[in-house]
Order: sequence, then structure tokens, then C-alpha cells
Amino acid sequence: MSAMIIASWFIVIGQFVYLFGGWCPNTWKGFSSAAFADLYPVLKLSISSGVMICLEFWYNALLVLLAGHMKNATIEISSFSICLNIISWEFMLVFGFLAASGYVSKNDHFL
Repeated sequence: MSAMIIASWFIVIGQFVYLFGGWCPNTWKGFSSAAFADLYPVLKLSISSGVMICLEFWYNALLVLLAGHMKNATIEISSFSICLNIISWEFMLVFGFLAASGYVSKNDHFL
């Protein structure tokens, strides 16, 4: 858990250094009114996506908890762990393609 937290903070610090470091003057010109246009639909989508991800994590945790109370818990939890690993590989593959494609909406003007 601590390695994940440290890795996440490295990304945040690296982005701040990139934005405010001054080595690339055309990276960020400051906030404008265009940055806040159509903010409500993005906020609705973000909140609903966050709720769905939380429900998925809670569902998986509940399944592990229930499998632990079964008669032969080691077999159930081991098989469930294998299934979760396969599902996480699928998600990593899809999210990797999404990040590699650099998804940009049609309203972005920085292309």
C-alpha cells in the first residue's frame, strides 16, 4: 500500500514540475473560461463512474468475505483469487489501450 501511495505521489509531483517548471513555456497558460465550459456533464460522469467502481470493489470484497465463511474456504478463496487476477488483467489491458491512445474529446483545442 505504501508503494502505491508513493508511486501515485510521484506522478502528481512530476506533473506539477512539468507544468510549473518553466522548461516548456507552452504547456500551460493558466485558467481560462474555456476550462470550465461544460463542466457539469463531466462532473456527472465522474461521480457516476466513481460510484460504479466503488460498488465493484465492495462487491469483490463481499464475495471474499462470504467465501471465507464456507466449509472449505481455502479452495473457494484460491479459485476466486484466480478469477480476480484474470479480470484485473483484462481491465489493465483495456485501460492501457485507453491511456496509450491519449483519448481527446472533440471539444479540446490543444491538438
